[in-house]
Amino acid sequence: MYETPPSGILRNEGKIKVIKMAIAHDSGQPINPLLLDGQQHGPSVSGQAQVLFEEIPLENGLPMVTNFLDYGMPSALEINRDIETYHFDTPEPSGPYGAKDAGEGSQIAALPAVANAIYDAIGVRMTELPITPERVLRALEQKSKADKGGVA
Repeated sequence: MYETPPSGILRNEGKIKVIKMAIAHDSGQPINPLLLDGQQHGPSVSGQAQVLFEEIPLENGLPMVTNFLDYGMPSALEINRDIETYHFDTPEPSGPYGAKDAGEGSQIAALPAVANAIYDAIGVRMTELPITPERVLRALEQKSKADKGGVA
């Protein structure tokens, strides 16, 4: 989900903030439901970081970020932790005790979920990651030009 900021803030700053996320996952028969929630929350937070913050710029094929101080890794204050999890318990006969995958699905799903929420909020399809404020503002400017009959 996305946050609808007070009028004009998003267009002026381009900032995106995820305020809530819901994850539905078929993990088979849960062996430890609390651990299963953690297995969904962790990758979801990682996916949010990947889609909104983390970037490795290259110059002549070489990474320009060589340490975690310069890498766009968000702090706990910048990442949404309001995550609802829904489990579909469909036991897997070939899994241990009926269990199956429980981890990385929520990380993969976070990227298109956030990108689609942005599209729903501002009507611009973001196709390059991470979705930085600069890229949002550039996309909004191109959309505005196209809406006025100019070249996007």
